[in-house]
Amino acid sequence: MTTEELIKIENDLLQSELGNNPLYAWKHTSKLRFRVQKIVESMTAPGGIEPQYKYVANPHTGLVELRPEYVDMPMLPMLPDSWVLARFHKADQESALNWKFGTKVEYPIDGIWQPIAPTAMRAGLVPTRTDTWAMIHGVRKNNLQISTYLQNAEADQDKREAASIKRNVDACRDRFSVGMEVPGTKGAVSVFSAKPTEEVTIKRGVN
Repeated sequence: MTTEELIKIENDLLQSELGNNPLYAWKHTSKLRFRVQKIVESMTAPGGIEPQYKYVANPHTGLVELRPEYVDMPMLPMLPDSWVLARFHKADQESALNWKFGTKVEYPIDGIWQPIAPTAMRAGLVPTRTDTWAMIHGVRKNNLQISTYLQNAEADQDKREAASIKRNVDACRDRFSVGMEVPGTKGAVSVFSAKPTEEVTIKRGVN
């Protein structure tokens, strides 16, 4: 059985156990690449480097536009010959990518595999069933930790909102009474201060 066939079996297990949203798979680091804007050294450019651009014809408008020039780069250059667990990201957040990187990284229109560097195998080793199950348990544990964190954050937010509402109610209780009378004056009755069993009568104060 070839290495590719062995990896496919392990990736099938990853998908059956973890689903496809997001999708996890073993990927070889030589295949994990992305495109970054080309830069060259420059004595006159800020920081000593100058981003490169090129003129490209827009197929929709027919106009020639100046666009960033991109080059292909490895994601993990320090691990040129290793298998690593990777997670697939769909191409649905171009605005977020542009906000974070600007034109430095080309938007991966078909999505991109993001390696999880700490899971990289030693060079030359092929993931086994034991390695795959270790990754499955690791992802599940991580997902549980994230879920717990989000639940705790939501509970904390609920507590903060409840405390804020109580402060607003207390502020109203301190300032206003029924009929907008000044608390403490003759004839002023506040529904906040009335006992539940009391019948509250609303009447104007007598000057």
